[in-house]
Amino acid sequence: MILDRLFSKRSLVLGLDAIMVPKGLLRKRIDRIPYASIESVRGWRFIWSLYVLQIATNHGTFDVLSWMLPDNDSYVAVGNFLYSRIADKTPTSIK
Repeated sequence: MILDRLFSKRSLVLGLDAIMVPKGLLRKRIDRIPYASIESVRGWRFIWSLYVLQIATNHGTFDVLSWMLPDNDSYVAVGNFLYSRIADKTPTSIK
């Protein structure tokens, strides 16, 4: 898994109108999630130092794992950015 992570070109991309998230077995497929389709964002701790941002849309849920990002500050920044994109909800911050 470590070698796969080092040599693969998978990344999380925050675009102007959508987020692109690696998904599937070994995160080989990229799913495009328009910000307008995001219904909720939930952050939670999975195990030890692995945190998950769960993005819920009308097409399903998508997970952003903390190890996809360089550090915890980036994880918090992505979560707060996604919260700010939810038009119908009052944004709250990740702690």
